[in-house]
Amino acid sequence: MLKRHQVLLEDWQAEYLRSVAEAHDISISEALRVVLSMGAISVVKLLHPQYKCGLKIDAIKKTLAKTVLSPLSMDQIHKDISSIYFEARKATEYRVLKLKGKSKNIRYR
Repeated sequence: MLKRHQVLLEDWQAEYLRSVAEAHDISISEALRVVLSMGAISVVKLLHPQYKCGLKIDAIKKTLAKTVLSPLSMDQIHKDISSIYFEARKATEYRVLKLKGKSKNIRYR
């Protein structure tokens, strides 16, 4: 389910999202969700090297490069985006569980 949030972006961030949206024929909101999801996956993988992601970043990179050169069908684009969302959700849930486990060991002054 989508929820509405107001997000303030730097000019360069908005420009980047606009260019991503145009290159892949998606909305700016969709581009923001994809970029945020890819960032979440990357951060979880960096913080937890033991985490096994079902999504290969190199495969996504190749797909994105192909999309710019010769557009994919909207069905394929939505399938790829769904995979990114699914993996991002798994990664963030993994991270939240790890944080909850560590929070028991945090001492507050």
